[in-house]
Amino acid sequence: MSSLDAIFRSISGEVRSGRIGRGVCVRAHLELSADHGKLTPLLARGLADAFACLGENALDVRASGDLRAGQLSALARGLEGASAIVSVALRRGTIPIVDLLVLGSRGSMRHDGEANAANLEGIDDGLAPDALDPEAHAFLDAVERSLATGKTAALQPSSERR
Repeated sequence: MSSLDAIFRSISGEVRSGRIGRGVCVRAHLELSADHGKLTPLLARGLADAFACLGENALDVRASGDLRAGQLSALARGLEGASAIVSVALRRGTIPIVDLLVLGSRGSMRHDGEANAANLEGIDDGLAPDALDPEAHAFLDAVERSLATGKTAALQPSSERR
């Protein structure tokens, strides 16, 4: 399990505990790779992890940004009303950043972006598209379609995913 998985599992556990009520929205900003080619898979993985954290299935995704400039973002809506806003940018310095904010119906929680930076070294090694799980692949497909068309893209139904 990578450190990013551990961060999202920890947040998921807190959401499931009910401490902040029902998970409503995840806002994530990720600066984990200096490789332009890994930004789209990182965005997809961030969206998949956010919805796993919320315990909800996603309906669609609207992505924007400029891969050449090293910054992408996406808004995804869930089937039951939750949402995730994820942005990814090239890692410019030596410190990787994972900044998370989870809003619930009765509170919020935050993961500080630089608090565990040492544990995130090498995190981008698992971001090759063939290393993504089926859920992240579904998001990758939707993100790529949205970026290509400039429109919202529906996610493939979970029953049809690889």
